[in-house]
Amino acid sequence: MSLKGSVLITGCSNGMAGSAMAKGFQKQGYQIFAASHSLETMSEVESLPNVKLHQLDVTKSTDIRDAVGDISKEIDSKLTYLVNCAARIHFMPLLDEDIEAGKALHDLNVWGPLAVT
Repeated sequence: MSLKGSVLITGCSNGMAGSAMAKGFQKQGYQIFAASHSLETMSEVESLPNVKLHQLDVTKSTDIRDAVGDISKEIDSKLTYLVNCAARIHFMPLLDEDIEAGKALHDLNVWGPLAVT
């Protein structure tokens, strides 16, 4: 069976939305580039056919550059889809939040997906 295309999915840690999307796209016949901040967190998808794991912290430009370089070497054309699922949910009043922790969360949830795109 020929592949329908290629998909980079961030946030593919076990039990997260990215992992579920990777499984769904893989079943539909796509080449999957599954990404997470740590390779150890992607055991649910690591043994699936046509799935390649990438360590990618969306807040680190070097990780993004490395992933783009690695993926570009593996596919002849551009990605068919990019699915940004890397994020963290955190509920707390801003007045009770540590400012640096809040900035890190904002970087992960806002600037990270933009940088990957």
